Amino acid sequence: GPVVLRSRRDGRAADATALALCLTGTHAAVLTQDHEGGPWTGRARVDLATSHPRAARLTRSPTWLEDLQVGHDGVTTDLVAGGFGQLGLRDLRLVTHADGRPYDDGSGRLHLTATSAGPGPFGTGHSSVWALDPARLGSAAGAPESGALTHTADLFVRRRGSSAVLGDPAGHLLRVDDAWLLATSTWGDFDPDRHDASVAVTLAETGADLLHGVHVVPGEPLPLPTDDPSVGVWDPHLLRTDDGWLVGYVSATRFFRFHPVIAEGPDLDSLRRSAGDPGAVGGARPRPAHPGRARGGVPDQHPVAHAGPARRGLAAGHLRRHPSGRAGVRIRHPRRRRGDARGPALTWE
Repeated sequence: GPVVLRSRRDGRAADATALALCLTGTHAAVLTQDHEGGPWTGRARVDLATSHPRAARLTRSPTWLEDLQVGHDGVTTDLVAGGFGQLGLRDLRLVTHADGRPYDDGSGRLHLTATSAGPGPFGTGHSSVWALDPARLGSAAGAPESGALTHTADLFVRRRGSSAVLGDPAGHLLRVDDAWLLATSTWGDFDPDRHDASVAVTLAETGADLLHGVHVVPGEPLPLPTDDPSVGVWDPHLLRTDDGWLVGYVSATRFFRFHPVIAEGPDLDSLRRSAGDPGAVGGARPRPAHPGRARGGVPDQHPVAHAGPARRGLAAGHLRRHPSGRAGVRIRHPRRRRGDARGPALTWE
């Protein structure tokens, strides 16, 4: 029979007022709510890829997903269906123009991409787009109802040679002339138990409005040079200069021992490694050699969104401009019990 993972602490529910069945990637999960408006708590999860492989393949099919119907047995007071949101956000990155400037749509808001975490491992997440309103960064902006951070889009990838739709996250969205480029990391079907487990980067180009709505974009492999040996690359960030392109990313000698790398080239098909720091294990960033310049010739003036390391159970993301002016936005996940499905708390500094 299927292997069902049940929460040790919260596997049994008593007097639940609401029940949720979620399908994210190949994982089906059950969550309950103890009282109206309260947090959702994860109770159990099963990976269809191991219990029902044939059914699991269908979960990546847009046609099959579009034909899903929602129903129930017994008495209920409310029935809601739709796309899964997120249990938290990570991998925050500014949406930019090709030259590194924050993308400006005239609304006065900053746009961010993030990984929307799902109720399970890597394949349950997806890429999402958010709008940040600096005008709402006041004393009350830490409250979710402040409207400072608004969800605007969800992005999925169909890789070359495959009909499967995957929630590849950990990427960068940038405006190049009249099109969008979306670079993502292939965590969407990553299985750490496979002997040949690896992560790569894909690049999609489209004229669709990726800042709003739900989109599936065709992804092509973006070959990134690495130091041998490397089991994978991820977290790409692209920058177009007068001489061509710069791409920053990390390369892993094994999971999860990784370091930063920079590649450059006249175009994205002709990249060569130009800088790296294998000694910065775990993704620690090297200090710039000069206040206005970073190692490898990358200017520091470009604003970035950086997801910092977890500290005392808090995962923090910092949005800052260096070296001039700092916008101290911090997105934190509150310390929570295992299986607790509450979203992130927002505090502004």
